[in-house]
Amino acid sequence: MEQQKQTRWNKPHGRPNNYESAMTEIDAPYNFVRLSRFIFSPPWQNAVSQDLPFKEGLSGSIPLTITAHTPILVGGQHGEGNPVHFFQLPDENGRWQYAIPGSSLRGMIRNVLEIAAFGKMSGVEDRRLGVRDLTSGARAFYGSVMTKGNPRNSYEPRVKAGWLSYDSNLAQWTISPCEFARVEHSDLKAYASTIFTGRPSAEEKYKLWSSRTPLEIKFTADAPGDHPHSKGKFLHYRKARELGKGTEQGILVFTGQPGPNKHMEFIFFNASSAKAGLKIKEKVWRGFMDIHNETNAWEYWKSKKPFGPIPVFYLTEKTQQVESLGLAMMYKLAYTNTIGETIDHTNPAHRSTDFFDLPELIFGSTREDTGYSLKGRAVFSHAVCNSSAKPLPEKATILNSPKPTYYPNYIRQNADPVNWKLKDGNEGYQTYRDEKAEIRGWKRYPVRNKAEPQALTSDQAQNKNVQVQLNPLDAGAIFSGQLSFHNLKPEELGAVVWALTWGESKTKDSDSKPRYRHAIGMGKSFGYGQVSITLGQPVLMPNLDENNITLEECVNRFISCMNDAYADAQGNQEDAQSWIDSEQLQQLLAMADPEATRDFPGRLRHMKIERPNEFVAAKSKDNLFVLPEYSRYQGQDDARLFPEPVVSGFTRDAGNRPSHANAQAKAWLDRTIEELTAKHHTEWATILRGKLLAEIWQTIADESLKLAVREVIEKLWHEQGWWESPQGKSLKAAKAIYGG
Repeated sequence: MEQQKQTRWNKPHGRPNNYESAMTEIDAPYNFVRLSRFIFSPPWQNAVSQDLPFKEGLSGSIPLTITAHTPILVGGQHGEGNPVHFFQLPDENGRWQYAIPGSSLRGMIRNVLEIAAFGKMSGVEDRRLGVRDLTSGARAFYGSVMTKGNPRNSYEPRVKAGWLSYDSNLAQWTISPCEFARVEHSDLKAYASTIFTGRPSAEEKYKLWSSRTPLEIKFTADAPGDHPHSKGKFLHYRKARELGKGTEQGILVFTGQPGPNKHMEFIFFNASSAKAGLKIKEKVWRGFMDIHNETNAWEYWKSKKPFGPIPVFYLTEKTQQVESLGLAMMYKLAYTNTIGETIDHTNPAHRSTDFFDLPELIFGSTREDTGYSLKGRAVFSHAVCNSSAKPLPEKATILNSPKPTYYPNYIRQNADPVNWKLKDGNEGYQTYRDEKAEIRGWKRYPVRNKAEPQALTSDQAQNKNVQVQLNPLDAGAIFSGQLSFHNLKPEELGAVVWALTWGESKTKDSDSKPRYRHAIGMGKSFGYGQVSITLGQPVLMPNLDENNITLEECVNRFISCMNDAYADAQGNQEDAQSWIDSEQLQQLLAMADPEATRDFPGRLRHMKIERPNEFVAAKSKDNLFVLPEYSRYQGQDDARLFPEPVVSGFTRDAGNRPSHANAQAKAWLDRTIEELTAKHHTEWATILRGKLLAEIWQTIADESLKLAVREVIEKLWHEQGWWESPQGKSLKAAKAIYGG
C-alpha cells in the first residue's frame, strides 16, 4: 500500500501543553480538514444497483474488532438533564450487554470516506446565521453597521423603531415606523414599583409589568442629546421622563437583560399614520425568521392574540427599503450568505443532487428534491462488547457545542501561519456576509493519547442545569461487529476498508499497534471514544469466479482510482501531486494520529466564556487570532491546484448541471448509428430511439465506456422528449434495456 506521510508544526516558543498565561492563540478541541474545490464522482454511478450485478462485483462480510484506547461512551436514550449511560442490547438470554449501534459506526466511517474520497459536503443544515458582536475586531461588519460615530466621542444608533404586522392585502409583512425614547429602570421603579432583578428575558419583563400596570404610558420625550455611557464615551438618544404625566403617549417596549449593567428600556411613540407600511423583502424576512423563529421571544409574540403588531428595530437601505430587523436595538444581524451558500463559494457542486459521490454510492442516499433514493450496499451490524468492560464513576461536565457563528474558526481567514493572526488586521475577519467567504471545512475532533474531561469552573459547578452526567466505560473495552456488503466494486470495498483501517494492513493477529484511531460517541472533545479497528478473516464472494481478489488488492484499487481522478482533475500541471499528499489527506491523517497532538500549536480544549471571556479576547483588535491548522501542510494550495471548481469526469452545461464529457462514448455512438443506418436503410433518429441500438449497447464489455454511452444516449433522448414519456413499443423496450 502507498506510504502515508505527514509533516509537523514546530510549537512556538517551546510552549508546553499546560501553558497558562496571556492569550497567545485560539484553542479548540476540534479542527478542520479543508473543503476542496475538487469533488470525485465515480464514473460507474449510473450502473449501481441492488439487482444488476457488476462484472467485478463482490459480496460478503468482514468481522470487525473495535478496541477502545480511552474511556468510551456511545450514549443510549436519555431524557434532557438525565445521566447518559452506554447503549445496551439484550442477548439471547435477555441479559443486557454494552454495544455500539451500527448506525454510529456507519456515520463514523462515512465521514472519513467523505473526506478521503473527496465527496460532497451535502449533509449540512442550510440556515442563515446572525451576528451580534460588540468586540473591536467586529467593528467593520457589526458595530459600524448598527451605530455611527459623532463628534465628542459620541455614538448614535442607526437603527429605527417600528411596529411589525402582516398586511393581508399585500400578503406580506410590513413595518409601520415610529419614534422611540429610552427610559431608566429607576424611573420605571418609581412609577410602578416594578423591579427587574437577575437577568430576566424580555418576555419575563412583559409578564411581570403587565400583571401590575398597562404598557401604555404618558411621558415627556427630551430632545435628542448626548448622555454619559462608560470610559468617557457618550450615547446619543432621546430620553423619557415625567412618566405618567407628560404630553406624549407611548407603549413600553422591553428587551432582555444580558447583564447587570443594562439600566434602560424603550418607549415607542408617534407611530406613522400612513396606511401602507414599509415592505419587507422575502430574503430579509427569511433572515429574520432564521434567527428568531425558534426563540422564546418570538414564541411570546406568537402567543399574543391577535398576533401583532410587534415592536421591532430595523435598518434601511439608501432606497429606504428594510435591510434587516430584530427584536432588540442591537439585534442579531442576519448574514448575507447562508451556510450552504458559503459552501458554494468553494464549489457549488457540493450541494448538487445531479450526481453521486462515492460515500453515497456505498452507503445510500435519499434525495428529497427528486424523490429518488439509492439504497446502501454496505451495512454495519451492532458491535457488542465481548470483554469485561469496566464502568467508570459518573462524571459531571459541560459539553460545549461548537458554534458555527464563531467566524475566526469556521470561516477561512487570511492568517499568518507563524502567529495565527490576521495578516491584514485592518481589513478585518471574513464572515458569512462576505461575497467570497468560504467555509473552513470538515470538522473533526483530533485524537489524543489521554482523555481528560475539562474541569468545571466555579460558575459551572454551581449551575446544575448546564451540566451533563457521563457514565463511560474504561479504556480497554473491546467490541465485535461485522461489515456486510453486496455487489460492491473492488474500488468501493477498498474504500470502506481504507476508511476502517486508515490504509494500514493490520489484522486481528497483527503484533504491531495501529498508528491511527477513530473517535466515536460522546465526549470526543475531551478525548473520549478513541478506537482502533482490526479486521477478521473476510468472506469474499465475487459475482464471477474468475474475479477473485484480496482485500489488500481492493484497497490498492481504491488508492489507484483516487490517484488517477486527483491527477486528472489537476490537468497537465508539472507540479501535480498525488491523492495521499493532498492537504485534505494529510490533515485527516494527522487528526487520526494521537502523536500529532504534541506538535499542534494550540491546545485541544474549550476556551472559557467566564470573565475574562477568551472567545471575545481572541477577536479583540490587539489579538485578531485565527484557529491554527492542525498539521503544518507544505504542499500545493488547493485553490492553486484547482483554480476553478471541478467535479471529476464532469463539465458544466449551459444550465450549470453536471454532464459527462466523453469523446470516446460519442465516437462509439456516432460510428454505431452510422453503421446501422447504412445497414438497415433508415434514419439516424430511428436508430437512436430503437431497440436495436439498445441491444448492441448492452454488449459493450468496457463498463466505463458502457456507462458513458448510456449517458450520452439519455441526454439525447431528453432533448427529444422521449425519456420522460416514451411512446410506442420500441421506445419503451429500449428504455427498459437502458434501465430508465
